[in-house]
Amino acid sequence: PFVSGQTGFEGVRVIVVPRHQVTIHDNWQAAGLKASSSCDYSLEDVFVPDEMTFSLMDAVLGKLVAGGAALRLGFPAVVVPFSMGIALGIARHALDEITAQAIEKGRGFPPSPLSTHPHFQFALGKAELELEAARALALQVLSRIWEEACADRMPSPEQQAEARGAAAYITEVAQRVTTTAFQAAGGGALFDANPLQRCFRDVYAAGQHFTVSQSSYRALGQFRLRQPDANPML
Repeated sequence: PFVSGQTGFEGVRVIVVPRHQVTIHDNWQAAGLKASSSCDYSLEDVFVPDEMTFSLMDAVLGKLVAGGAALRLGFPAVVVPFSMGIALGIARHALDEITAQAIEKGRGFPPSPLSTHPHFQFALGKAELELEAARALALQVLSRIWEEACADRMPSPEQQAEARGAAAYITEVAQRVTTTAFQAAGGGALFDANPLQRCFRDVYAAGQHFTVSQSSYRALGQFRLRQPDANPML
């Protein structure tokens, strides 16, 4: 909610209320991330004491007085670990699933196990290394911003942009890896019973989030070029 008479981030406060005072609107009918329950909610005539609120701007600037180092990361760095983890986890699941299916799944005429096909062996090996490299990047970038937060410093705007750009790149890698697994499974991947169709839908749904949009690359480029109007939240 906005504080009366104020606009923008400065006027937004985050509130904490008991669950029974909130009306959940079941309107998350989406192609992917169905289990996330990212639905709307509303409150009507609910009094919230001041001590159960905090300024969104304080969270954006990493100025919250409670909550530990995680809440000193600032924005967008505070949401970057979630974006990275979701994408990496989906892609890991997809590779594990197609690896297991490849042993039983026959392709070609006459059919032979997918696991014996050279093109699949090549694609799987490359995908494994791409995913491992993306995970290593995540750990490297997150370690840097976490070190800053643990030292009671909010990561710099350039570090914020780097973290966001890394999340976008990692999500792209996860999409590519998951697509490799999905395509290798053939028509069987289309059925609801096959986990690969869910991985495919979910990883592309995750990529629609603003945090991992293509503008994140431009933002990082601005900082590297020392542009005066550089902004991690382009």
